[in-house]
Amino acid sequence: MLLEQRIQKLCRLSDSEKAIGELLLERRYDLKNLSTRDIASLTYTSSATVVRFAQKLGYKGFNDLKEDYLAELHYLDTHFRRVDANFPFDKQDNTLEVAGKLNALLKETLDDTLSLVDGHMLQRVTQLFKHSHTIHIFGIGSNLLLGRLFQLEMRRIGKKVEIESLVGEFGFNINTIEKEDCVLLISYSGESQTVLNHGRLLKEKGIPMVAITSLGDNSLKALTPLVLHVTTREKQYTKVGNFSSEYSIRYLLDLLYATYFQLDYDKHLQTKIALSKAIEKCSHPQSDIIREEEI
Repeated sequence: MLLEQRIQKLCRLSDSEKAIGELLLERRYDLKNLSTRDIASLTYTSSATVVRFAQKLGYKGFNDLKEDYLAELHYLDTHFRRVDANFPFDKQDNTLEVAGKLNALLKETLDDTLSLVDGHMLQRVTQLFKHSHTIHIFGIGSNLLLGRLFQLEMRRIGKKVEIESLVGEFGFNINTIEKEDCVLLISYSGESQTVLNHGRLLKEKGIPMVAITSLGDNSLKALTPLVLHVTTREKQYTKVGNFSSEYSIRYLLDLLYATYFQLDYDKHLQTKIALSKAIEKCSHPQSDIIREEEI
């Protein structure tokens, strides 16, 4: 959940918390020049009340809250200027307009996802994959389909990846996952109870985990320090599709495949070419672009 949403929730509590929350939401970037004492004065509360407000959001004090809130505002205000991720096209749009808007949404999603990538975190996850005997992927719905594409790519360069698709069986399968393995948990909201239940079991067993999830605080992120963030612009239900979140997840999975591939580039390339050549040796495309040169 984004910090802005958490502040809105606190506004529904006491009068003093409502006054502080509403001021933060209204003043936005002006907060940069306001101190704890300034906030207390403007809301007719006390500095101690402002600090308690910040602590209810998980911060030591107001300055820490202010820093994160300003960073979040910058993210929200500098991305997705052209397309609404929830309603990227309208009912009156013609076919080409729909095509153009989805193209714009894809471009903005990829740019936004790249801006959220932490290079050090990406390197840590890639190294974890390298040293893991098997990568297990768990999620629900379309996330499993995206995971399946990642599985196919990784298997073609010799890395073992398993998809845990039978929800009722995953609890049993956890017992077969070793500490030499790792698990990739995918959840946009980070609040899927199915994903969380299995994540807690994995944590109890000491299995390394990686989470692909949204920005802001959520329950999934609390289970592992290894987190990759997806574009966070879609509502949970009020939308025409999962275009943006799925584009973002797919990009991150492709990025993980690419960084893993690069760890042993020549070996992986030879493995992939040899396997592809064996599988497609009976295919004779007519296009000069697709056709391979005979060696």
